[in-house]
Amino acid sequence: MSVNRKILVVDDDLDLAESVAEILELQGYQASIAENGQEALRLFSREKYSLVLVDVKMPGISGVEVFLRMFQANKEIPVLLMSAFSEKDLLEQAVREGVSVVVPKPFNPEHILRMVDVLLKGKSGARLLVMDDDRDHLASTSEVLLSRGYRVDMALTGQEALKKAGSRNYDLLLLDFVLDDMTGGEALSRLRSQGVQAPVCFMTAFLEEMKKKTAALDMRDVLRKPFKPELLVSTVDEITGGENPGGKGS
Repeated sequence: MSVNRKILVVDDDLDLAESVAEILELQGYQASIAENGQEALRLFSREKYSLVLVDVKMPGISGVEVFLRMFQANKEIPVLLMSAFSEKDLLEQAVREGVSVVVPKPFNPEHILRMVDVLLKGKSGARLLVMDDDRDHLASTSEVLLSRGYRVDMALTGQEALKKAGSRNYDLLLLDFVLDDMTGGEALSRLRSQGVQAPVCFMTAFLEEMKKKTAALDMRDVLRKPFKPELLVSTVDEITGGENPGGKGS
């Protein structure tokens, strides 16, 4: 059975879209280009794609709205959003709904290729939930872990983390300790009360303050911000065993 290697690139910057498409085609992918949301939805309804890359800020239908409509039609389609993080409310909605990756602009086209390869190679590593209200840090942390073969879901708030962890099994929860809607400690206590037993690693720039408040909490490790990607990966590898050992209840 042949593998579907068709990718849809959606961006009103035609030069950038063509550059990304060319990089993909050199690697054996079949890339189609749409210059706006309407065209993207029309192509998506006619053709079966293995992945979609969408710019967030476009005239007419935004990239996030394109993602949401595609997601309604096919919840298994990986979608990579390309964004300058100028539309925060829309990005929050996309993260809540399960967008695969958010890549900040400007970017190197080769970087997009690496993320496409990661999303399409069939990740089988441990499933992680990363919770952080800093959008840039959430995106970069998730990206590093995706590149190592982990399956990653994102949450921008404690409430989103509670909802996602309550409906899916995770092998590790990476929780920012200081959030707008609750502390990481409060999130962990509520997660445990709803039966989520996955190990927890906190992320914080306020290590000493956190230690005073979390001495009795059930956690595995703490990453002090800012941390290097190598430390992030080695910590996650150590906790999960570098494989999928099973999370909450399974």
